[in-house]
Amino acid sequence: MRKEPSWLGHAAERARSEPWTLGRLLSRCSELEGTSDNDIATELGCTPDTLRWVYLCRAPSEEHFAEDVGRVAQRFGLEASRLAALVRRADAVAALAAAHHDTGDAELLLAARDREDTEDSQ
Repeated sequence: MRKEPSWLGHAAERARSEPWTLGRLLSRCSELEGTSDNDIATELGCTPDTLRWVYLCRAPSEEHFAEDVGRVAQRFGLEASRLAALVRRADAVAALAAAHHDTGDAELLLAARDREDTEDSQ
């Protein structure tokens, strides 16, 4: 197993604050959903080290979404459909958070999650 560079953790952490990175998009989603990096890595079917590399990538553009997701997935051995679904969910969570911030509706983000949980229990 190849040892990851010592700077990778710091770079991935910094990517979380850069709005153009997958690190910012995915970590913001994780923060709002109350999940961890390990949860994201598990969802993508990769290791936490691979996830750190993914965090350094540019977030997919709307104009070239499939191509951009495909490139990242291919580079890191991920399933493109999993990555695409996670990015789309992260976009939706970010939009809901922005709406929450604009309206002050404290229940907005929880409502979507509660509904999903309710349907699963029936």
